[in-house]
Order: sequence, then structure tokens, then C-alpha cells
Amino acid sequence: MSLLLRRGILSSALSTQGGTFAANTAILDGSTQYFNAPSASELQLPLDSVFAVEWIMEPDDVTSDQDVISKYDDVGGGNQSEWDIRLKSDSKIAMYATDTGGPSSFYININFNYIFAINTRYHVVITSSGSSLSLYVNGSFEQTVAYTNQTPRRLASPFRIGALSRATPIHYFNGEVCFVRKYHVDLTAPQISTLYNSGNALCANNVPAPLPVFSVELANWTGHTSQETDDKSGNGNNLTNVGSIPFTGSGLDVDC
Repeated sequence: MSLLLRRGILSSALSTQGGTFAANTAILDGSTQYFNAPSASELQLPLDSVFAVEWIMEPDDVTSDQDVISKYDDVGGGNQSEWDIRLKSDSKIAMYATDTGGPSSFYININFNYIFAINTRYHVVITSSGSSLSLYVNGSFEQTVAYTNQTPRRLASPFRIGALSRATPIHYFNGEVCFVRKYHVDLTAPQISTLYNSGNALCANNVPAPLPVFSVELANWTGHTSQETDDKSGNGNNLTNVGSIPFTGSGLDVDC
């Protein structure tokens, strides 16, 4: 049996466990809502190291700055240290990294050219080689951008999904975000194609090696409830839902 959804409306019977399910995904309002995780070594994105970040999103706005994930430390005296992956007001993705109070001051702005649209679902992966970032959208390679290698401080602030991680948040994300994962490796194109899975999300049990060091699904489906914010990697970096984010998004199937 299938699970058919409109946003916020459950319209048919539920499936048994195993197989493909219709997921109820997180919808952020773009003004007050985000997810927080505690500071942890697994949740750094140091640009002097290899890593990969994966997420699925369906933006409701592509004309204002919106953070997908971020960390921000205000170290006082006008100094700050932060990084964030942002859907910008020009409908493109960028990664910013700043350190104005550490051993060396730098500002890195890495922009990609891919244009994102509203009401369209995307599987996005950004990989780091330690000197360049590469963007993959819906399983396909789009662009590599090189940058000058820097060694940022490992930030102590919370890891945030859906807003810039400042004491007073800004850049709230407007739309659906789910299946956010971070890896300690630079994923290959074939691995990313497998994760894209022809548009169906993979639940944590179906993610192949190399396994993520952080994995939250931000979604529920038949036989998988009350686990939306759990870190499935086993590292215990569970999220806090700030602003009572509902799980009412529809249209995404998950293979589990």
C-alpha cells in the first residue's frame, strides 16, 4: 500500500516496514525556525581537510540569503570566526569561511554557478579536497572551485541547520530540508550517484560505505516516527527542533 501526501494532509493507508515509503519532511518557515546540534568534532567543516556534505532541499525562496548549515563564533573585540553553506539571493549556493580573531585572518567566499529554483527538490553534495570545493546536484557533477588553503579554528558554537549560527540568528531557510549528512571523506562521483538514488532518499540503514559521521533524516514515514532529529551515525549529535518545525512536506520517497 502507498502513502500519498499533500503538505500537511495524510491521505491514504500506511505501508508495512521495508521497501519504499512516502516521507513527511521538515518545512522551515524562513523567519523563526532552525535545528541545533551541540558543538562536536564531527560537525566541523575545516577547509584545510577533506569532507563531504549531503542534503536534500526544496526551497520556497531563492531571492534572499538563507543558510543551509552553519557555525559561528563571536570571539569578542569585533572578531569572529564562522563558516556557512548558503543559498544566496542570486539563487546560487556558496560557502563562506571567515576568521578575524585567530592565528591568521582570512575571508573565503566560494561561489558556484548552478541556479536553483523554487518548488523544486534537489539532492545536493559539496565535497572538499582541502584546496577546492566541488558541487554535485541530483547526482551530477556541476563545478569545482579552487581556494587558497587556510587553517581555521575548530569552532565551539552549535552546528545549525536552517539559519546562520549567531546568538541572534539570521539567514533563515525557507522551505524543505532533510537527509543532512556529513562525511570525513571526499566522496567520489560514483558514490554520490549512488546516494542520489534516482531521486529517492536513502534511509540511514541503506547508506553504503563510506558511512557518514553525522546523519539526520528530518523526516518520518511508516514505521519510522519520533526519530526525525536523531543522529543516525551513532555519534550522538541529535538535533533540537527550535520553533516547532513541522514534518508535513510531501513528494519525497525514501528507500528503507
